Amino acid sequence: MLDQPMVSVIIPSYGRPKILEDTVSSLLKQTVSPLEILISVVSSDDITPTTASIPSVRILYGHRGSCAQRNTGIRALDPRSAFVLFLDDDVELPTTYIEAALRAMSEREDAAVVAGTFLAERVTRERAREIASKFKITSNGTALVESRSAFGGNMLVRAFIAKKIPFDESLPLYGWLEDFDWSAQAARLGKIIKSSSVAMVHLAAGTARISPKQYGYVQIVNPCYLWKKRSIRHVGELIYGHWGRTVPRNIVGCVIGANRAERMERLRGNALAFRDLFRGRCTPMRATEL
Repeated sequence: MLDQPMVSVIIPSYGRPKILEDTVSSLLKQTVSPLEILISVVSSDDITPTTASIPSVRILYGHRGSCAQRNTGIRALDPRSAFVLFLDDDVELPTTYIEAALRAMSEREDAAVVAGTFLAERVTRERAREIASKFKITSNGTALVESRSAFGGNMLVRAFIAKKIPFDESLPLYGWLEDFDWSAQAARLGKIIKSSSVAMVHLAAGTARISPKQYGYVQIVNPCYLWKKRSIRHVGELIYGHWGRTVPRNIVGCVIGANRAERMERLRGNALAFRDLFRGRCTPMRATEL
């Protein structure tokens, strides 16, 4: 029988109370129950009475932004926690998710982070539940591989590392690439391990995030900031690995596809960011002014 160390869950959320409620519901069905579920929000409008009434749930209030809200959760951790599970507010978990993550962590003592995988994305909650309910851990699905980064809404972290490395609050709002940056810091303290047994469904709900123009802006600005910070190691990775992917996709999306207007706004955000970059005032926080 797998030992069950204390796991705290941190979920930042903004403006999606019903989606959040359903995500918390999937947490309550786990074969290994979390010690606490810390919901980091901006106001009482971000949560339903049902979520707030759950005994294991603690509601925390603070500044808006995925980085700031995760840090609010970290500061409030129960001292007994051995691990911290960071989740997005729009996921559906198989009942074995926490159990599988703990098992992976126990198999690799050098692991700082266990990164999960996705069974599906951009699906309805009903479809997500169907997919999660059918997921079974198989013998060939337990291989552990080293990874360079982890997705911020799908990772189990040793508690002492979570407390040691705050998320960078210079990356505002949605915090584009904040998990890439955080992973770069965590990788200095241990391995980032990915396991296909630690799997979830990500709804990727589009509500209450940031505007398309802001999104386009941070697509350019945040990678540049992380390059200066050395989380992105080489200028080639900045240009070809980040800018070289996002900008062409937005250009193509303006011509074909169902979301042409949104892609056009993203492209405008890209252009504004490059303009500010050449003027020497390109900072992530400027996205809040758009």
